[in-house]
Amino acid sequence: MTLWDRLKDARPPGGLGVALVFALFLAAVVGLQWRSGAFQSEFGGLEPDESAHYLTGLMVRDYLAALAPAPPLKFAENYYLHYPRVAFGMWPPFYHVSLGVWTLIFSSTQFSVLLFTATCTALLALTLQGTVRAQFGLAAGMAAGLLFISLPLVQAMSGMAMTDILYALLSFWAVLSFGRFLDTERWQHSAVFGLLAALAILTKYNGLGFALVPLLGVALSGRFRLLTRPAFWLPLAIVVALCAPWYWTITHLILRDIPRGTEEAASDPSSASLIGDRLGLLVTAWKVHSRASRGKAVGEVVRTLGWIVGLGLSLGIATGFGIRLWNGIRNRSMPGLWAAAAAWPVSVWILHATLFPDLEPRYLLTTLPPLILFLVAGVDWVAARLPVWSLSRKRKAQAMALVLCLIYAGETLTIPEKPYHGFTAVAEFLLSKPELGRSSFLVSSAGHGEGMLISEIAMRETPRPGHIILRATKLLARKNEYDFLPLHSGPAQIMGLLDSIPVGVLVLDLSPGRYGWEHHRQLQEAVKEYPERWQLLASFPGKGGRGEIRVYHLVGSRAESGDAVP
Repeated sequence: MTLWDRLKDARPPGGLGVALVFALFLAAVVGLQWRSGAFQSEFGGLEPDESAHYLTGLMVRDYLAALAPAPPLKFAENYYLHYPRVAFGMWPPFYHVSLGVWTLIFSSTQFSVLLFTATCTALLALTLQGTVRAQFGLAAGMAAGLLFISLPLVQAMSGMAMTDILYALLSFWAVLSFGRFLDTERWQHSAVFGLLAALAILTKYNGLGFALVPLLGVALSGRFRLLTRPAFWLPLAIVVALCAPWYWTITHLILRDIPRGTEEAASDPSSASLIGDRLGLLVTAWKVHSRASRGKAVGEVVRTLGWIVGLGLSLGIATGFGIRLWNGIRNRSMPGLWAAAAAWPVSVWILHATLFPDLEPRYLLTTLPPLILFLVAGVDWVAARLPVWSLSRKRKAQAMALVLCLIYAGETLTIPEKPYHGFTAVAEFLLSKPELGRSSFLVSSAGHGEGMLISEIAMRETPRPGHIILRATKLLARKNEYDFLPLHSGPAQIMGLLDSIPVGVLVLDLSPGRYGWEHHRQLQEAVKEYPERWQLLASFPGKGGRGEIRVYHLVGSRAESGDAVP
């Protein structure tokens, strides 16, 4: 039997064919990670949140490795004191727990963390391949999986320690489970959908869009009788039981993370006294924000999706989506797979047109697997109607797919670069100096630059937590909507503060054109006005080899005698 036959005959779960396809997809993802520079860049180079996700997962890993040495909150507070980029509670916990377990089993190195993301991407591509293959054959399934992996947005997110890939994987599995429930009406599939939807919601707040999937799925499939069955409502009970305790506990953090313009309304005392509870507070914040943004968000979703996949693929997706929807309306019924696959993108679009109108392209990554399913359906439908009688339907579909691939390659396909910012070398230098073992470090850069240095140091030092690292954007300034406002009047006050903490090392990012904030300028002036206090230890190239990152030792600091931060 040939390798091709083995791939064709493989059936999940297990099987040599499935293993080979997964290995192929994983190798493709890791190869693209390497080509983009992900293994050389720091966490946070493209998405500022990346370093926070890594450090939060690292904290979970260290807590488990130490066999829960203290109450969780106390451990987290101490961890944040050393590595002030931990953000447990700002996001739901499932990604960080998953990453913590993964790094506990394997390692907390950059390669291991990126392999975790690559594994999630490969599993998602494998699931898409199997789904498309069951409908349209092996060749279409392989093309769909490889197309998904090659999308520039998927490449970019696969090279980061971010929640989006794991969230997309859980979401697609949930969609498929609900599709099986629509077809079989078995409560087991409904329960699996509820569990996977809950895990998606506990991975990313955007998972709340699953609230619309059951209703839309039933409407599209025409199976309204399911509304009267307990199995239909089972996922609601599962989601509430698993998610409500977490969301209720951190409601105030969710409110703080809602975009600007709602914070004022949500924190207004008179509004709070009128509403009287957290649920009302959330509703008030939603009303204020969505009134201002929901109109433009609908068009923004369409434009963003077009940017992600390109015009050629967008036309194919629109064709497949429209045809399947029209057939469902005409027949007053849609197969469960297609009803669920249509319900999820619509739910995500509604979510971002109302509750979360501030849209980043990565928020739509979760819709790509079902949309690629519709793309293949669109190609198959058009191929069946091409007036080329000398070719079979299969050959016409392959010819159309080739044309779309050429359009996609010329219009959309690229390998996003993840640049190196210079903080890896800084971290290695600092940890190579035993005489700095008792020093606390102050880093002044943009928020993501500070996060990069913190994550690079935490990744390398043992035991953890080790050094205390301070962020200038937190210590020397406060942030408003547009800028960082300095908390001190000049270099003299800055020096007094650094001596009182005490700070032993300053890492000053002087990359050009990025950091014009007053507190950053004050630090540069302090170095110039007190040259006898600042010893330049090293200088490293900044982002892309431009600019520089300077490392200074604060001479005469109490840190040299081992004094701790109060």
